[in-house]
Amino acid sequence: MSILRCPCCGTVANWQQVQATKYRQNSRTTVIECQNCHCQIHLKQLLATLSNSISEAIEQEYNDIQTLADIFPASSVFGTLRAVALNKEEGILATCYIPGETLEQALHNAPHEAIPLLTKCGQWLKLFHHTSKPVIVHSDSLEKLAYIESLWDIPRVPGLIKATLPCFSEAARQLGHESDTGYLIHGDFTPDNIRVGNGKITAVDINRRLRNTPDSDLAPFLNHLAFFVRSPRGLKYYRRLDSLETAFLRGYSDIPLNEMRLTWYRLYYLLSYWGNASQSSLLRRHYARLQFSGPIAVQANKLKKLLAH
Repeated sequence: MSILRCPCCGTVANWQQVQATKYRQNSRTTVIECQNCHCQIHLKQLLATLSNSISEAIEQEYNDIQTLADIFPASSVFGTLRAVALNKEEGILATCYIPGETLEQALHNAPHEAIPLLTKCGQWLKLFHHTSKPVIVHSDSLEKLAYIESLWDIPRVPGLIKATLPCFSEAARQLGHESDTGYLIHGDFTPDNIRVGNGKITAVDINRRLRNTPDSDLAPFLNHLAFFVRSPRGLKYYRRLDSLETAFLRGYSDIPLNEMRLTWYRLYYLLSYWGNASQSSLLRRHYARLQFSGPIAVQANKLKKLLAH
């Protein structure tokens, strides 16, 4: 990617790295700047930890960005990524850099904007889902139940998990007979993948390949919001979590969602997070207990009440 034409000034620019490299599970990213016009580009390189071909994966992501950019509604409030260049051999994708901060940073820095921001996040997700053709999808709750049961088939299961699995299993069997409208989903819609800048909301790191009900995107977002309000940066919102969640869900839909299915999906992801962490180091297992036990207890109690009705 050393020979890269600047999308702003059109020259084959001299580029300078202006942001420290950040490492994620399957990739590393940085930001470079054109020395001619100071245009900034975001670089993402996939790492050799993926089961499929890096060149195929990065090309698919590039094509997804291009497709979404063509069909996402033009708006001064909601945005999406714009691809600049692709290097399949090195697994590198270049996109226009989006100025601003993550949603968590924005919530921390501007508490008075919290409700409007969460509402806009819900609205962005609704627009995104509606860029794909709606289809009828059958519930995958039984397959997900089997995965959770296998994940927690270990000698020492925490008491909270033992108490949660029966209601989780009962709800999975009830939901297993359902069908509903599904869309192409984001795949990693969390506050860390939402940029806020210049009055605009933009979601990044989109995996627009699987079709499912909206719960597949709504649940992870709500879970990470719950993690945020339990962190030092978000503790000021701890008693306002219900209002934040309500603002997000109202932004997504004026019509009440399937509360049992959404609660079940939230529990599914929480049990997955903790289950995977339980197979890691001792330190990671202790941290997982601290991070996930509170949200699991809340959602499990909610699911039990819904089942009782």
